[in-house]
Parts: sequence; structure tokens; C-alpha cells
Amino acid sequence: NKTIKLELSKTSGNAGLFNSLAPGAKIEDLNVVVSTEDGKSLQMDGDSHFGGVLGVVNMNGACTLSNISVSGVLKYGKPTRGNYLIVGGLIGEIESVDSNYARTTIENCYSDITIEADLENWKGNDLYAFGGLIGKVAPFGNGNKTIVKNSYSTGSIDVSAANDIYLVAGGLIGDIALKDLQTKNINFEITNCYSAVSVKVQKTISGTPNKDSAAGGLIGRISVSSTGNKVENCVVLNPHVLTIASAATNGNDPHVWNNRMVGRLATSNAGTLNNYALSGILTGTTSTGTSNTGQGAEEDTNITTKDAAWFSNKDNWIGLGFDTGNWDFTGLKITNDAETSVYPKLKKVSSN
Repeated sequence: NKTIKLELSKTSGNAGLFNSLAPGAKIEDLNVVVSTEDGKSLQMDGDSHFGGVLGVVNMNGACTLSNISVSGVLKYGKPTRGNYLIVGGLIGEIESVDSNYARTTIENCYSDITIEADLENWKGNDLYAFGGLIGKVAPFGNGNKTIVKNSYSTGSIDVSAANDIYLVAGGLIGDIALKDLQTKNINFEITNCYSAVSVKVQKTISGTPNKDSAAGGLIGRISVSSTGNKVENCVVLNPHVLTIASAATNGNDPHVWNNRMVGRLATSNAGTLNNYALSGILTGTTSTGTSNTGQGAEEDTNITTKDAAWFSNKDNWIGLGFDTGNWDFTGLKITNDAETSVYPKLKKVSSN
């Protein structure tokens, strides 16, 4: 694998090692190390997608990313202009433009990345989404499909804002949403992946909030409805998943969401959700000035909880489909502390 260092001074448009990916392209066997110039916070100068490898995948055909790692630190400060910011360790956003039956596949990829953002009192009108591996999946066109398998994310995501903006974060994927409300038959499949990312979303405002804040151990928010969707045999090992909201709302819904697997399940038909979580994950939503402290617990019924000893036995992972052809369980030790845990590794990615 080739190792490439990527240092950023500001972001706008589609930013990453590659800005975007053409139909039919394949990227493989890469290790990317990302950082901000002199450790300073980046200022978003216009609408922006950032991914360590790709800012945007335009799904106008089949494309594949495989055997790739991304590591490093990304810091964001208050933007200078722009209405949205989408950040992922590997890919900013997977979208399609007037395309039917396109497919994007991510396999044998991982990120070990620290993402920090203090957007202060910025008044952007659109979404601010952060994911350990992918910032956002937003298909446009019938029959499009995104597949993520045999991949994982570690590290931390800590994002905050002092204004009422849409702010979501997920350990693996920040947001999964339709790009066009008329689009139908959209499918995504996420299988045999895990997240061990510490996730925290914090929003402090003075008025009544109308826009979601959501944190999820695997996915920040899902609002795509389709029986063909699948999040299955995935594992969350996150040390914590937290949302914090402060607002004088007089009892109104603070739009604060939090869960071990999917922070906000904003659809009644997300497809198949059948996954596993480490017991003892610190989760919670807190709010000030309101009686409502968060929602979204309905997705917890689709999670099987197991203790650290169970996850420290490789046979249990193999039973979930984490096969030894792709995964290395040497020294496996799972605890509720990332510093003392030894997580499964990918055999085909040389730097992990």
C-alpha cells in the first residue's frame, strides 16, 4: 500500500486526495494521513464536502473503494461562508446525479481519525454532517445502491454549534437521506462493519430549536424509507455516544436524538436492522429548559447487547460473518475503554 500525507489549510467545494470520482473508477491499496496546517482549525470558505480520499462520489455508474485506511486529525472552526459542511474520514458524500441503478461499494476500508468542529454561531441553512468513514449518503435516481462491508472506524467525533443548524454525527456514517424526495427504490447495505468512535454532538442556542441534533454509534440519522435497506451484523463498541442541547424552549421538543446504533431513525421503514452492541456504552441526551430530553429509542429493539467477554471471543465475531479471510483477531480484547481495547483488524490494509 502507498502512504500519502494530506495537509489542509481551508476547504471549499469538493476536497480530499481526489475531489470526486468518475463513473467506473476504482481506488485501492492506499493509506492516507490527514492533518490541518500547523494544527490550526479549518475555516469553511463556501459549501464543502471533505473526505480523506474523496470529497464526493458521483454515482453515475459502478465505482469501488477497497483496501484503504485514513488516519489523522481534522479540526474545523467557524465558517466564513457556505450553507453546508459534510465531512467523512474516507468520503465526504456519496451522491448521484440523474443516474439510475448506479452502485458504490466500499469494502476493506477503515478510518482512525479525530474530527473536531466548533461552528460557533454560524447560520448555515443546510446540513452539517460528520462520519468516521462517510459523511453522508444521499442518492438521487431510482435503483441506486450503496454497499459498505468489512469496514470499521475508530477515533473520535466532537462537534458543536451555537446556532440552530442541522447537526448530525455517526461513528461510521453521519447521515443517510434522499437527495430528491421524488426518488424511489433506493437501497443501502451496511454489513459486517463496526464502530468504536467516541461521538459527541453539542448545540447551544437561546431560542426554540427546530432543527435536529443527532448522534449515533454507527449512523447519525437515517431518513430513507425502503424495504431493501439493510444494516445487519454490524457492531457498536463506542466508549460514548452523546448529544447535548441547551435552549430555553419552554417544554418544546429540542430535536435532540441519540442512540447506540442509529441516532435518529426518521422513517417508519428503514428496512432490515439487526445488529449488536457492547453493554455499558455511555449514551444520553441532556437539555436545559425543556422537559423533553431526546427521542429515538425505538431502534434499540433491533440491537442484541453482549458483554465485553463475548466480544473478546473471536468465534462470536466469525459467527456474525466477520470471516478470517478479511479479519485478523490477533490479541482481541474488548473493553469499554478504547485505550485498553484491541479491536479486530483488516488483513488487506497494511497499516492497520
